[in-house]
Amino acid sequence: MKTIRRLTGCFALCIVASLMVPAQISWGSSSSFNATASGTNGSGTATVGTLCTDGGTGGSAWGYTYTAPLAAGVFTDLPTTLTLHLEVRSDAPAGGAPNAWLHGTESFVDLQNARGTLRMLLSSGSCAAHSMTLSGAVASGSGTWAASPAATGAFRSITGTGTFSLQAQLESGSANAFQLALNGSLGAPDPMASVDVASAAADKGHNVTVVYEVTVSPGDAYGLKVSGVSSPGAKLITALPLTIGDAIADTTSAMTLRFRVEPKTCKKPSTECELDTTLTFESHDALDVVFIESVPVHVVIPT
Repeated sequence: MKTIRRLTGCFALCIVASLMVPAQISWGSSSSFNATASGTNGSGTATVGTLCTDGGTGGSAWGYTYTAPLAAGVFTDLPTTLTLHLEVRSDAPAGGAPNAWLHGTESFVDLQNARGTLRMLLSSGSCAAHSMTLSGAVASGSGTWAASPAATGAFRSITGTGTFSLQAQLESGSANAFQLALNGSLGAPDPMASVDVASAAADKGHNVTVVYEVTVSPGDAYGLKVSGVSSPGAKLITALPLTIGDAIADTTSAMTLRFRVEPKTCKKPSTECELDTTLTFESHDALDVVFIESVPVHVVIPT
């Protein structure tokens, strides 16, 4: 599993009592994606169209859909359902190969799990450039795919491109077989954290309670937690790791940390005190790439 680490720098505004530390917007690096699927549950319809030479999009047309499960770890760490939809066209089904193609960008692969649906648009050939073979009632060939803006949920901002190869049966009934191989790369936006100090207060002793508000952007964060805290002049009391949970982009989660301030740092922490804290966050993005980030936050007590 790939891990991305980042240290977010502190800005001149660190002296402000309640500080939002903006994380630089970043797009995660691409990860390789490879998947194979097969099944015998395809169904669809065959229609007669208009030849390309007559201004149409193909003399014969087939629209078929197939599904298959993908095990956890193939696409994210979650079980996924793959749906393949093909719009095959041919002007000469009985002619020599290649004699078929996929119409426009109407063919696609959907990868759906609990986080959302990623759509990959398939492209192979055209009226003018046949790229696939139609032999009897079986279409076969290869082409390219690209992630579609039509993706939903955590996959709404996924980018990616690659290639595919397939073989698909186009007969009547609902038991048509298919085989599909996908190769390429996918990338998700980083779940970078910005942190605001919502409140900071000390008791009569030297114990300080700080409530932080954490917002991730531009990507969603899964399993977000605080795995480390640096606080010169103060000892962290709160046990780590501190789990925040799943965080959707641009939503805010609150968390509380308690510190024991050294007397030399603050003589009267309840009335006037400043701490420099650095929080280390760990999470994984929509594609389960691990993301580790350290964010410095200046705390003024009381806030």
